Amino acid sequence: MTPDFALKSLVLFTVHFPAGLAKTGANIQKVSKDALENLGITWEDIKDVVHVPDEGSNILLALANMKHISCSAHNLATVLRHLLHIS
Repeated sequence: MTPDFALKSLVLFTVHFPAGLAKTGANIQKVSKDALENLGITWEDIKDVVHVPDEGSNILLALANMKHISCSAHNLATVLRHLLHIS
């Protein structure tokens, strides 16, 4: 958010997750930290950034001790999937 209260959104990077590497919270965090460091950004630099992930336990573990709020679109999709018995 800017000083004038305008909401800003930014995608810093996308990265190919290595094939064969388990998608655990620790591995997701490591791959993310490496990608950030390639941009000259440390994990500490983004401690005040609010992340909006899905509610996957591995993602939440990767973002442990980081600020995050639930993504309403993911939450709605989950509710609908359960209501409509869609896998």
